[in-house]
Amino acid sequence: MTSPSSPDWFPDQLLADYVAIFQRRRHLSLANTVIRQDSAEGVDLVAAYVLGDHRRLPGLLEYAKSRLPEAIDFNLKRIHPVRMGYLARLVALRAKRDATGLRQAADLYDLAAEVHGTGKLSTIHQDLRIQVAYRLGDSQHVSELLDEQANLSDHVRASIELNLANPVQDMEADWSRWLGRFEGLLPPAKYSFEGDTALAPIDRLRARGLRSHQEATRVTVAFTCFRPGPELLTAVRSVVEQSWRNLEILLLDDGSGEDFHPLLKECAELDERIKLVLLERNQGTYAARNAAIDLAEGEFLTFHDSDDWSHPDRIERQLTLMRSEPSLMATTAVGLKVRPDLLVDRLGQPVVDSSLPTTMLRLAEVRKRVGYFHQIRRGADAEYLARITAAFGRSAVQHEKSTPVGLMRQSIDSLSGGDFGAGGWMVPAREAYKSAYAHWHSQIKSGERKAFLPREGNTGIVPVAPHLLSNGAAEPDGARYDFVFATDWRPYGAPAKSTIEEIVTLLDAGYKVGIFQLETYRYISPNVRPLCSPIQQMVNDGRIDRLLPGENHEVGTLVIRYPSVLQFPTGRETGLRPERVVILANQAPREHDGTDWRYVPSACTAHAKRLFGVDPIWVPQGPQTRQALIDDGTLDASQIAAFDMPSVVDPTDWAMPRRRFRSALPVLGRHSRDHYTKWPDSAEHLLQVYPDDPAIDVRIMGGDTVPLELLGQRYLPPNWTSYSYDQLPVKSFLYQLDFWIYFHHPVLVESFGRAVLEAMANGCVVVLPHSFEPTFGPGAVYCREDEVHGIVTAMHADFARYQAQSERGLRHVREQFSRQSHLRRIARLHEAH
Repeated sequence: MTSPSSPDWFPDQLLADYVAIFQRRRHLSLANTVIRQDSAEGVDLVAAYVLGDHRRLPGLLEYAKSRLPEAIDFNLKRIHPVRMGYLARLVALRAKRDATGLRQAADLYDLAAEVHGTGKLSTIHQDLRIQVAYRLGDSQHVSELLDEQANLSDHVRASIELNLANPVQDMEADWSRWLGRFEGLLPPAKYSFEGDTALAPIDRLRARGLRSHQEATRVTVAFTCFRPGPELLTAVRSVVEQSWRNLEILLLDDGSGEDFHPLLKECAELDERIKLVLLERNQGTYAARNAAIDLAEGEFLTFHDSDDWSHPDRIERQLTLMRSEPSLMATTAVGLKVRPDLLVDRLGQPVVDSSLPTTMLRLAEVRKRVGYFHQIRRGADAEYLARITAAFGRSAVQHEKSTPVGLMRQSIDSLSGGDFGAGGWMVPAREAYKSAYAHWHSQIKSGERKAFLPREGNTGIVPVAPHLLSNGAAEPDGARYDFVFATDWRPYGAPAKSTIEEIVTLLDAGYKVGIFQLETYRYISPNVRPLCSPIQQMVNDGRIDRLLPGENHEVGTLVIRYPSVLQFPTGRETGLRPERVVILANQAPREHDGTDWRYVPSACTAHAKRLFGVDPIWVPQGPQTRQALIDDGTLDASQIAAFDMPSVVDPTDWAMPRRRFRSALPVLGRHSRDHYTKWPDSAEHLLQVYPDDPAIDVRIMGGDTVPLELLGQRYLPPNWTSYSYDQLPVKSFLYQLDFWIYFHHPVLVESFGRAVLEAMANGCVVVLPHSFEPTFGPGAVYCREDEVHGIVTAMHADFARYQAQSERGLRHVREQFSRQSHLRRIARLHEAH
């Protein structure tokens, strides 16, 4: 269960520091990240979080199985039941269908219930516990848990009871017993099984409404199909039998061919309201739906999957909601997810969920403002609904969450069946697509872009991976990239800003560049998050490509821009084949006092070799990080490059030369994160650097919680002005200042300091502690905290001296940190590796 890695790669303090981060995150963030990443090393983190010591996990698993007292040396009652459930959930969802892993999860859940009582397990864990028992085939235990677990969710309880009454599961049962259970889950109707017993049970299920409605409001129902089977009859029949009678039913065949015409004709003959539309060639579900948008004559248009089943009141219920709220542009119904044999097997995933294929549109309004579906093969229904929301507002789309009014057939042959998993995982192509269209939609909300998408030629509106452009598991043609930058692209901070500058430098020099997303456990989240807007914009514009796990690409130089992404690596294939791998150390492994331990260099080296098949070379971002890597002692000298790779700025973009002082008073300040390591260590040092003095104008951007805590005050000194993080554009903020001054806590190992570079490039006179001199040389002035005031006042009294230092800083930026200097270092990197 635990990873096979060297124990030296996961020291106790490192795990403890990561656990401290998790305490501040949402509850399921850690486990879901481990599941999404399929990370064996991540299991050690969860064990440390739950048990206090990850080395206890093997003993706990053994004790849960055998109850041998010698297996553990700690008090189980001291482990919170929520955390025990957390661990069991992780084991279960990583196991999927592996019997050994599922048995371990079952044992852990049983142990938690034994030690703390079943009532201490929350609903999410009671649900999963019974699902694990069901998947293991332990019917007796499942029945016991139905009686024992009072906190089961209604839908999971109902699904388990359905399964136990299913003759496929219990040969002594009959379908009448199953129908009795089923009637309590869906709205009232006359349910029965009819037809050929050789058909799958879902295809024999019938339901007739208790009433019918013949009103003026017409609804168009659009089916799309490609090479359908008998399940199409099931789907169409369930719509023919809808209680809302004023229907136009469009059956659009997406180029199946003549062999399928007899079945299509049989379906069309079920009812006179059905219009069969034979499309000339196969273009995919969403192209067919776009045809339906143009053909539909109803005031409302809804869709229906070709293998799903609808309750007779489904359309009436959706229509009633739409007519009662004129501002609603779209709704979806709820469905129960079942196998063709009507068994429900959804380990750790929703049993009942919104059914996107049931989308109902207020047709004229949506067609006018939003237009048509993105004409790809998968995933466009989610984009369409999100675009409607972006165009009309959050309240324009409503997803029903209550009573299921349909069955969603789950099978391995479904286009989307294998695209989603537990822990929020989705196939990387969908993850990338969602990030891309979310950025586009944010521009719709801000008025920068239009929501309308035409029917034809709309495929390239955002990048789409080959997986979403085909009906099968398409493998993209491998491409060759000169550089690929792998990091956690979700947060937009100094590392992302610096990396984007490096990418732009390489693009302008004619190189082909891609990016690759690797999650770091320092930014865990319960669900997949989009890439930060600036890098996503570059992807959407086609300037760079986002490469996805499992694709097959050759890479000249792979730059891993954040070492901690390798500390707990993904267990999934990356598909990258680099010639050289560079780990750019933009942070030290830990601070001077050993706190905030981020990574172990030797672990990251081994994990990089495992993921990419190449021994990496470490390139520090600055002298302090270089020394930190040497002091760490886990790398050989040959593994560290002989040169550093500092951040890059474009001086022509940043420079705002100083021709005069900002005011009669010296204006000094800083922009940085509001973290204790980014400030001086005492009130005395703080006020030496940023005085409480009406003769000095102090301006800070990034937050003021730490200085207030240091001063023990509720308010900042009256000569201070504080802006929140990125409240102003950085260039605009810097142009307010004469002096940019930064003194940090002595525990901090400042790898480089992009904010320093930005201030220097803007034209501020930069004042720093002496530890920065090896990094920034003549570009800054260096002193102690108690010398800051004297330097500021002396320079402010002598503009020529001030201007000379400002220009010295600008010149140093051009010589050492410009794009041209970066390209020289890139050439040196290729020579050295």
